[in-house]
Amino acid sequence: MNPENHEYDSLFLKMKKTLIITAHPSSESFTHQIATTISAQNKNAEIIDLYDEKWAMNFLKFESPNEMPEPPVKKVLQEKVAAAHELIFIFPIWNGAEPAILKNFYDQVFSAKFAFEYSKKSARGLLHRKTAQFFCTCDGSGVFYRWKICPLRATWQFFRMRFCGIQTRHFFVFGKTRKRNKNDRAKILQKIKKTA
Repeated sequence: MNPENHEYDSLFLKMKKTLIITAHPSSESFTHQIATTISAQNKNAEIIDLYDEKWAMNFLKFESPNEMPEPPVKKVLQEKVAAAHELIFIFPIWNGAEPAILKNFYDQVFSAKFAFEYSKKSARGLLHRKTAQFFCTCDGSGVFYRWKICPLRATWQFFRMRFCGIQTRHFFVFGKTRKRNKNDRAKILQKIKKTA
């Protein structure tokens, strides 16, 4: 579809689909509780669990950027991203970064000619009219990761989302997750319900 087509604009505004991308190996994790909570708030939400084998993609391996592999699952994921009005990423922070499986997802799905394109002067994002939210968990303090200058936040918000034309609405980090009891987690989920 051509984003400049008026029929496309009308259809896009009516869909309001939300794509939730999770990246945690345990189905019992707080990451998945957050995803389920957000999904329950939105009838048009779909959860993509990157640890589900049906979404499995090998890590990128190629000799030439012009001959990159195109696994069938990549096309399916790109179609889901294209149809989504909002993308929600939910993942734990491990060693100061996202899980490798999420980075691989971004590298493959948000590829050139789909998420962005190069011109002689610069690059241009192709995924305009979309927004993104981030819900991250970590075992340490979440204060540092919430700063706009934090490398993790800056990388996702500016070098990945904005580069593709996507506007980031929120970047939440919930610290000391492992030490929180059920009541603490329930309060966080209530806050998420109001925000997401």
